[in-house]
Amino acid sequence: MLQRQKNAIVYVTIIWLLSRLLIVAAIQLAPFIAFEPPAGESLERPDPVIGWELFAHWDGEWYRQIATEGYTFVRDGKQHSTAFFPLFPLMVRLVMFTGLSFEPAAFLINALSFWAALYLLYQWVEERQNKAIARWAVATLAWLPMSLFTVVAYTETLFILCTTAALKAFDEQNYRWASFWGILSGATRVPGFVLVPTFLLTSVRQKRPWIAYLVSCTPALGLAAYGLYCLITFQNPLAFYYAQEGWAQLNQGWMGLIVAFFHSTLATLIPIVPGDVLQFHLAFRVFIILGGVWLLAYYHRRLGFVGSIYTLCSLSLFFYSGNVISVHRFIYGVVPISIALAIFLSHHPKWGYLMIAASLPVLIWTSIRFAHFGFVG
Repeated sequence: MLQRQKNAIVYVTIIWLLSRLLIVAAIQLAPFIAFEPPAGESLERPDPVIGWELFAHWDGEWYRQIATEGYTFVRDGKQHSTAFFPLFPLMVRLVMFTGLSFEPAAFLINALSFWAALYLLYQWVEERQNKAIARWAVATLAWLPMSLFTVVAYTETLFILCTTAALKAFDEQNYRWASFWGILSGATRVPGFVLVPTFLLTSVRQKRPWIAYLVSCTPALGLAAYGLYCLITFQNPLAFYYAQEGWAQLNQGWMGLIVAFFHSTLATLIPIVPGDVLQFHLAFRVFIILGGVWLLAYYHRRLGFVGSIYTLCSLSLFFYSGNVISVHRFIYGVVPISIALAIFLSHHPKWGYLMIAASLPVLIWTSIRFAHFGFVG
């Protein structure tokens, strides 16, 4: 047992360290690399300068504002910081009391959280599956292009850690930790609420004791606490929801997905018009959606009831919203999909090595693009 834990720690640490070094190097070297934005996309941003600021573009700018100045909200249809949930900026703020500025504090939290998430994922998968699948799960989560968001000032890392820990604890009937991590998940991002139906359905299916039903409701406490804060501060408990009006990301329903699907189909059948990158992005995102659905359908028995129900509920939430803007980040954050992919790759390792080899240049390019203020999701 002790040797197995040592092997897990060594493997996770190596994968974690190498992947972090690659992304950090690509971001910090970006100012020395000439970068032209794709045709049709105008980047009205300053040239990047080497330093910590390169890790806090786009959403990171909002989290910096929250951590340093607090929340703002007025229901005027414009963008406001209440759209971003509080756990990540709160933790960054606590680390900043040590004297660190926002960017290195956010980097430190994400670095440590990602190692913890990978280690918990390895343990959970090895217990339920085997060592080979556990290794593939860690490798895919660390090396896929979306891994960029576990380094920069986004909430992907914290959300993956909290949901993985909550799912693992509930699967093992460790209700105290399932409750703790569930609450934190709900305070990190809206999809953390998906743990509620996941835990409830699992409790009913497996005829669990009454404590399981009580714990099933705890992920809603994180969301409720943020709503209470919005009520007290802005007299609107749904300020976090209405702030989405500024990004035009309120529920688009099934029609949004249908439009995206036909856009991507046209992009596949008709040569992409030079200067138009939107169709390619839509095609890629629809491919991610269909891939996630296929993995769930094919490997739901291997995932176990908790993992498969969580994935089903997460995909249902996405389909309900109909928003494909950041679908690749959303799917990446649904950890059981990475486990299902790992199961597939354990049976087809050559495909796994090919996938990682193809992912590395994309990860480097995405990191450089992000450092140059390019929008990557």
